[in-house]
Amino acid sequence: VWRKSSEIGAGYYNDTDIAETLLTIRPKPTTDNNPLRLGISEESIVSKSPWSAAKTMNSLPYIMAARECRRCVADDLLILNPAGEVAEAISSNVFAFINGEWITPELGSGCVNGVMRQFILEQSWDYPCRPASIQADSLHLASAMFLSSSTGCKPVSLLNDVEMDADFAIQFINRIHGRVCENKKP
Repeated sequence: VWRKSSEIGAGYYNDTDIAETLLTIRPKPTTDNNPLRLGISEESIVSKSPWSAAKTMNSLPYIMAARECRRCVADDLLILNPAGEVAEAISSNVFAFINGEWITPELGSGCVNGVMRQFILEQSWDYPCRPASIQADSLHLASAMFLSSSTGCKPVSLLNDVEMDADFAIQFINRIHGRVCENKKP
């Protein structure tokens, strides 16, 4: 989506708010349950703003984190906010199983309000599932983790060098994917 050009010009120097759109359709990639190795970005941060919960074209922090990720042994990186809270991963929302409940960063962390995140939070599950602040230095309390995006969920097997219970995450992910396919609430 972008602003349509006018007689005055395009982009920021435009006198219209009419939007042009382009929709690209590709086959959905097959999802697998191969667990991911996560690290924590040391170079990128995201901050809460009026637009942070929306998917926008401001992707520099994610591009920089992806470049950082290519230089390390991780499959994905968690991105923190200036307060040291987990906000999200490079292109996914984060869920961590801490003290018997699934926790995902609250919108105030600067994370995107992803559609799969919303779906998971709207459902009833065997374990509580809620948004809350997750300090990076408290991630050692997590016994399992997964990442969610519009294409599905992926389990985490390692966070830095700490093992996660990927099988527990996979069981929950399978239930999520089953419910998405049914597209109905219990």
